[in-house]
Amino acid sequence: MLQPAQMQRLNMSRGLVHGRWNTWAKESVTAHILLPAGLMLKFGLCEVSSGVCKEDSEKGDIDSGAVRLGPHALDHSYTQLFLAFRDANVSVGVAEAERAVRCPAPTQR
Repeated sequence: MLQPAQMQRLNMSRGLVHGRWNTWAKESVTAHILLPAGLMLKFGLCEVSSGVCKEDSEKGDIDSGAVRLGPHALDHSYTQLFLAFRDANVSVGVAEAERAVRCPAPTQR
């Protein structure tokens, strides 16, 4: 039998995880996954002139500053991250509105 505090934590976790997007993926800190469905969206940057792309980002990219995590809502309805690749710096925000995910387009410099 679970202690009351453990039961409360379990109930809170179930409510937060079910049907919410977040950066759950271990293999890429820029991937967003919808649980429990397991649908994954990956964000990356490409340099058109060279054809070179940065598609997956690992924890080392956070340590180097190539990826910075922005605000994440406690209920997983909003996340933001910043990607740097070559001469580009892009902010990606994912917000849930009426059960639809909207990914605003980055602004041009």
